Amino acid sequence: ASASCALALALAACDGATTSAAGLDAGTAVDAAPDAPYIALDAGPPGMALLPLDACDDLVDDLYLTPAGLPAFDPSVRGVLLGCASVETITAAQLATRLAGVPGLDVSSGDVRVYVIAYRTEREPRGVGGISTALVYLPEVALSDRVPLVLLAHGTVGVADACAPSRFVRDGSGVSMLPESYEDALLLSFAARGLPVVAPDYAGLGTEGTHGYANWLDPTRSAVDGVRALRALLPAARLDGGTIVYGHS
Repeated sequence: ASASCALALALAACDGATTSAAGLDAGTAVDAAPDAPYIALDAGPPGMALLPLDACDDLVDDLYLTPAGLPAFDPSVRGVLLGCASVETITAAQLATRLAGVPGLDVSSGDVRVYVIAYRTEREPRGVGGISTALVYLPEVALSDRVPLVLLAHGTVGVADACAPSRFVRDGSGVSMLPESYEDALLLSFAARGLPVVAPDYAGLGTEGTHGYANWLDPTRSAVDGVRALRALLPAARLDGGTIVYGHS
């Protein structure tokens, strides 16, 4: 499994190295002037807690299994939540230490709780049902009374089931394969700011079936349906209806 992870990471690096070679060779500065200025998040008073989640009492390992007796797939079941497990709490003190090097980040005063969820999604070709899992990071202190969700689309982490990012996060009893710096930069910084985050594994990565990998329709559906699943888990009155989509490859 670890060999598969390493191979996929190497392939991703080779692919990304060719995207802007001409511009670099010509001495062109990359992103020297962004098209639009970055807009700071609302620095207003923090809202009420999004927690606790009483429904998250499943066992993590059970979430990767396709439940028996699922109704036949149709598009209306995309994002239907199948299970939720609580795996870790990152304290406010830990957040302050881990994110101290992020310039200009205003960290909220609360903890961040980490969950794994499982939900139904649509595979490729269209009309084929599947299951995806995802990491969820929920702040105990929200940025405002009503917040958007953050969808994190991660880059390639391997095609073996053991490479699913949600399998890397454990409650301290296991060894984490996910580098803390990766977790902090891509996931934790948003949650520490007071925004709920969902980071789908993509169907077939950890769950039944084959990971869609370069077939962009397949992981895109897993990502969008992860947002639907998180919306079903959180109180609607606390959400503003928006989604911030962020990722890399």
